[in-house]
Amino acid sequence: MKFLSSLAACVPLAALSIYYFEALPDVNDLPRTCEIYNVKQLTGINGFDTFLCIIVTIFNHAFRDPLGYDITWLLLGFFGLILTMFALEGSRTRSNRFLAWFSFWGMISNFGGMSNILLLLWIPAMFYCFDDSVIKDVRNVYISPQRANGILLAILLGYASPTAAMLLLDTLEMQKLGAMAWQFAPILVGILIVVFTPLMRCLEDPEDIRMTAEARAKLKVSDSRNAVQRVYMLIGMVNVIIYYGLYIRLKMEGMLSVETFINLLNVYNGQMTGVSVEQLGRIVATHIFAADLVICYLGCVIWALLDRGIKGALIMLLSSIVLGPAGGVALYCVYREEGLQDTTRLPAIHEKKTQ
Repeated sequence: MKFLSSLAACVPLAALSIYYFEALPDVNDLPRTCEIYNVKQLTGINGFDTFLCIIVTIFNHAFRDPLGYDITWLLLGFFGLILTMFALEGSRTRSNRFLAWFSFWGMISNFGGMSNILLLLWIPAMFYCFDDSVIKDVRNVYISPQRANGILLAILLGYASPTAAMLLLDTLEMQKLGAMAWQFAPILVGILIVVFTPLMRCLEDPEDIRMTAEARAKLKVSDSRNAVQRVYMLIGMVNVIIYYGLYIRLKMEGMLSVETFINLLNVYNGQMTGVSVEQLGRIVATHIFAADLVICYLGCVIWALLDRGIKGALIMLLSSIVLGPAGGVALYCVYREEGLQDTTRLPAIHEKKTQ
């Protein structure tokens, strides 16, 4: 039922967002600015280089716009949380191979748009794999602590570090190379998850053989829950720091006003006559990033509403006011995990008595 509801809610919204992006004023002119880059030297693959150049061009335009630069920090921080969700949800015991293919999800999100993939594929795939009959058994949603810790380390080293480095570069050429390399970061993260997961085994406590089978089962679930919640809290804290850092920065630069954001959302009402191609690119790219952030967040609200009802959606919405969009989603994920891996829902274990 939730799967069909997710299709009914997400697919139309995704279709509207795709239509909206394609209908943006002068968005088709963005490829014209590719001529300032040496397109043929990106990867050397004809056709793919042109498509990659358009993406890199949008990134570079946003980097060089004062407001766009700040929105990029917020958007990519949010993307980091979404990638963490991809990795963790795909690591549960009953996750299917499609949902568990992290690098696939990350790559198609980079090239197809995170908001589009989240709505069209990932949320419906989540509800298809984990319907109510599956999640009612706590053992089906278990994630090993070593896997959760490996995902955290992989996200920080394979995604967060390259993202920060890309955003802190100051020359056009380095920004171009950084934005191009960043598109393939999910492949690196996927490799690091595989490498770090077995290495994290050393952090786990040895099993106490004196414990009963029921106590061991409860400890296993609680360790899994705590590990997953810790990952979401740490990634959420990073995003909260970004959120408040940008708030202070925008306030100091005088851009934190209602008029600024109205102009951004309306693309200046199409009144962009007399601006250069470069200026036009910055305005449209900044708007694309802002719209992508809003649509991604709406997708997460739909997910929370279908998954945990009105209470879940309210937790996400209200906490986002204080913690920012990614912080609110992270807090919801912590709340959700508390219910998913509730030790009181474990089936009773009957041990044989020894005489």
